[in-house]
Order: sequence, then C-alpha cells, then structure tokens
Amino acid sequence: MNLKKNEIEIIKLLIASTNYISSYDIATATGINRRLVRDEMLNVKIILKSLGYELVSKTSKGYIIEGKSSHSLQGLFHIIEDAERQREYVFPTLPQERQLY
Repeated sequence: MNLKKNEIEIIKLLIASTNYISSYDIATATGINRRLVRDEMLNVKIILKSLGYELVSKTSKGYIIEGKSSHSLQGLFHIIEDAERQREYVFPTLPQERQLY
C-alpha cells in the first residue's frame, strides 16, 4: 500500500485518539494546512474503507474511526507502519518533500 506522509500521520492520530479529533487539532499536530487536512481526509476515508474501517465525521466534533477495538487497531497500526517503512525507500513526489530530500 502506497500512502503519502500526510495520510500516514493523520491515520496515526486517528488510531491514537479515543474521542473525536477536529481538523484543527489534526492540522496543529501534523503541521498540515487545515484545508489540506480536509482534502486528505477524503483519501484517508477511502484508505480506511479499503482496510475494513469506517471513518465517521460529525460537524463541530471532528473525525473518529468507528467500531475500533484495541485488537483491530493493532492490525491497522502494523499496516500503517509497514506503509511508512516502504515510503522510506521511495523517492519524494511532493514539492516540499523533494526540497527536504
């Protein structure tokens, strides 16, 4: 699975959160622009759905992975870690990543 850095960071935050997490909180924690967070959440929703998880969003509350249990999240966390390791061996594609590289 080929995930972007932003998607990995957002999914990690969602896994760690026990309550709803707002786009503002996600933007603050990851350093991503709030508008970009909203755009990335569409991708994250598709990714989680393909892995069998449901991303729920509620107005003025934020986002949460629905129906998560500690056992199922452990599996999701391993998938995300594997994607992150694979990402280390891929050349950067985003302009900001290319500058850092």
